[in-house]
Amino acid sequence: MSDLRLDEINLKEGSCDTIPPTDITERFWCDFEEDLCGFTLEDKQGKWIWTYYNDPEANFTHPDQDHTYNSGYGKYLAVPLNSSKSGVVSRVQTHKFSLEEHQPQCFSFWYMHNGHSNKDSLSVYVKHGMDVFPSAVWKEKNEHHLSWLEANIPIPSGFMNFQVEWEAYQQSESQDGVIAIDDVKLSAQECPSIGSCTFETGTCGWQNLFENVNVTEDTNDWLQGSGEDHLNDAGPETDHYNDTSGKFLYVDGVEAGTAVLESQVLVPEQHNDFCFSFWFYIQGEADDKLAISVVADSGKEKEVWVASMTDSWAQGQVRVKATELIFIEVAYQLYIRGTRTSDKSVIALDDFSFKKKIECPKKPQNPVTEGPSSSSTPSPNVLWSCDFTKDKCGLTMSGEGDWFLTEYANTTQHNHDYMCLSFLSVEGEQGRAALPHLEVHEGPSCLSFWYMIGAVNRGNLSIMFTSVIIGF
Repeated sequence: MSDLRLDEINLKEGSCDTIPPTDITERFWCDFEEDLCGFTLEDKQGKWIWTYYNDPEANFTHPDQDHTYNSGYGKYLAVPLNSSKSGVVSRVQTHKFSLEEHQPQCFSFWYMHNGHSNKDSLSVYVKHGMDVFPSAVWKEKNEHHLSWLEANIPIPSGFMNFQVEWEAYQQSESQDGVIAIDDVKLSAQECPSIGSCTFETGTCGWQNLFENVNVTEDTNDWLQGSGEDHLNDAGPETDHYNDTSGKFLYVDGVEAGTAVLESQVLVPEQHNDFCFSFWFYIQGEADDKLAISVVADSGKEKEVWVASMTDSWAQGQVRVKATELIFIEVAYQLYIRGTRTSDKSVIALDDFSFKKKIECPKKPQNPVTEGPSSSSTPSPNVLWSCDFTKDKCGLTMSGEGDWFLTEYANTTQHNHDYMCLSFLSVEGEQGRAALPHLEVHEGPSCLSFWYMIGAVNRGNLSIMFTSVIIGF
């Protein structure tokens, strides 16, 4: 069975660069549909369970859909979080990966955490050579209300033989919940730049902190939205491209306070000496501000950037090093604090970029800006657009297989539900979806869309242009 999905199809005036599909060599893929793929489930204190939503023997809170097929019959691994237990550790380990080539690898998986923030956690360890007690290379401790999220872990090119281990930890008694993983993949490529994010479809590992005992001022939240979401003046009307449909992060709360945004754990061997560029927006009171700090596991932190009052989108930039806290390199995280001194203040962030650069001047030069002018490229005219929230927008379906609308709110982190167009078929079947006839437009146009193919080598997507139609 093959599952292919389309969403946010837009045809706009003007030219654009072609973004080709990425041709990636998959060294390993496991969707847990047939078996455990050689994984070892530790059975000591707690245990990972191979299950699915409609499993009659699964008598605990667990995802109602897998990630692979978005189905109640799709399988995954899950750990029950029991309100009557505490101090429980559950581990699952891959087999040993043996690689013949010295090249970067990217280990990725989808996960779900529905439990209690800062009391439950999911950690990942990469065991290599004699490193018997490695440090966690990735850790997640915030619950996300039954949402599937993606994690990417870079594997250094020198790691020719290694294993990956997940550790689910329930620190103390809390409410019932679950931690789950699905669609594990090892690819012969570098991972997407850690921390970089457009916020169009998710938060790329950045997490809003809830009630963290070490961050007592966290009284507001970072949420994802756009100008079209009618945010009741809590966010700007557009993203920094002046697009009302463009997504960004903004601070939300019923009163003044501070929202804390946390990066995933950054390991110095893989994430050191980066140039962090971003766009920010602050409108309101003179004391409203944004601040970026480097934070170690010990709790020690150092503020490296601060700004206030822009009244429009402005660019920020700062160099980030693993040696900011002490003279030796240590694992660290970034905390971005947005502080509002009034419930009418607006603070937002957009388009994070982490790159290796020789030159990385701090922006803005003056840490306190005073409403600089900001020129934006006018948003191009939209010739045709569909986000499938109401219907199929006049698309004409033909061929074999089934086209239908389906929810995908559980596949990434959003603050409200989304719909997409899904094509479900068996091997060998083909289907087509054609845009309605459009008026002739003088000059170049740009077609953009989001797509997902359910699993490796289980389908392909082509675009056809004729003098009459545009079709998928």
